[in-house]
Amino acid sequence: MSCCSLSNEALKNLNGKMNFFSDLLQFAINRLSKVTVILLLLGAFGIPGNANAQNTSSPYQVPEISGTPLQELKIALDVGHSLASVGATSATGRGEYEYNAETTRTIAGILKAAGAEVVIINADGMMKNLYERGPTARQSGADCFISIHHDSVNNKYLDTWTYQGRELSFSDRFRGYSVFASTKNMAPKSSRTLALNVGKALYETGMRPTLHHNEPIQGENRPLIDKRYGVYEFTDLVVLKTSPMPAILLECGVIVHREEEQLVRKKEYQEMIGKALVVALSESMKSGAISTGDKKGIFSKQKPLFPFFRPKSDSTSTTSTSEQSPEKPEEKKNEPGVLNRLFKD
Repeated sequence: MSCCSLSNEALKNLNGKMNFFSDLLQFAINRLSKVTVILLLLGAFGIPGNANAQNTSSPYQVPEISGTPLQELKIALDVGHSLASVGATSATGRGEYEYNAETTRTIAGILKAAGAEVVIINADGMMKNLYERGPTARQSGADCFISIHHDSVNNKYLDTWTYQGRELSFSDRFRGYSVFASTKNMAPKSSRTLALNVGKALYETGMRPTLHHNEPIQGENRPLIDKRYGVYEFTDLVVLKTSPMPAILLECGVIVHREEEQLVRKKEYQEMIGKALVVALSESMKSGAISTGDKKGIFSKQKPLFPFFRPKSDSTSTTSTSEQSPEKPEEKKNEPGVLNRLFKD
């Protein structure tokens, strides 16, 4: 074959490739984002991407649960906040309580499928007094207590946008989960172990924690137990320090973040959190941080474990006004130090 014929063939192939590339580029410009266009250009010229670039869309690794690893474990799932005091307001104007209730129901189903018995505290949203929740879990015979919440940010980080004709607050600055334990809990070491196991299990799904609660500002400044896994110490959280069993509070996501709000609404996301909890609870059982079985003893005694709590009878309350936690008014937006609401109530 001559050099001339080889050259003509090469030119013909090149011309065909350029026509295809032109059509592809025009389609990309019309239909795809700028980032996608750039990636297509790089691929067309055989230019590799940056192997060290952070992959912000890495798939989640949902745990595979087989059998019933939580057999004989009884778990109290607490629906954070109430119908009267809904908690944070999301970027689209929904109250946090709705997200807490939805996610708790989904998680409960996953835990039951793994063999656990689940009791939902505040299932109807009518339990306003935070001091009742831990003792209610104790009376149910629960082995551990997990309070389900969704997060917000300090007011200084909030911007405004218009959604369906309403001006609402949002912040796309922070996203992720966080886990809290209290050294004032009756089982502080077990609570910390459970919190660390939960943080680790969530992290291993591909989820990442938010660290804004550690910022040294008013209403935050929470000490980190483990930065990698997003586990915090929050000593005076009422639902934790009044729970006479291993107890944690889980913030499942930041609902003032517009993208994460949509994510936490997906049942697949909620189920992934539930499966991560199965892994964490199973590990906690293996290590002895959580035990199952007979609840006789301190967990079944009717004598109040805390001077500020008095059990209520079916008809009347023996709790004096001064002993009850003051009820907070409905939150207008997202008050500074969003977690302060949980121990000032």
